Amino acid sequence: MGVSLVDLILDFKKRCVLEEHAMAQEARLSSSEMSCVLSLNPGESIGCSELSGRMGLSPSRGSRIIEGLIEIGYLRRETDPDDRRYTKISLTSKGRDGRRVVDRAREHCESKLRSRLGPSEYSAVEQGLALLLGALEG
Repeated sequence: MGVSLVDLILDFKKRCVLEEHAMAQEARLSSSEMSCVLSLNPGESIGCSELSGRMGLSPSRGSRIIEGLIEIGYLRRETDPDDRRYTKISLTSKGRDGRRVVDRAREHCESKLRSRLGPSEYSAVEQGLALLLGALEG
């Protein structure tokens, strides 16, 4: 019997994790911290719960990562003037710089994939991944 689709996905994920680890090291962030920084757009300001949700984490786990990033100066917490119980999180200039480092590394990885796959192969992979994601959602 050949290699299963799930085995191929797991192998691909393992290789992507290695690429992600290299990106995180370049930005001097853990993988979880990198995920948090990438979940916020420059200029955006959102609540801790929403940010945790974007990272796919529980609010308590997300808040620990957010606190660590505030401590090292990547994120800023601001109290909402309309509701002082609500705080918003945004990227600092250091956080935006870190995000640019990670974005450049991701662009490099994407460029490498595009250079090794022809346009029709790339499109086929893109369509296949979209099909797989749809099958898992339904």
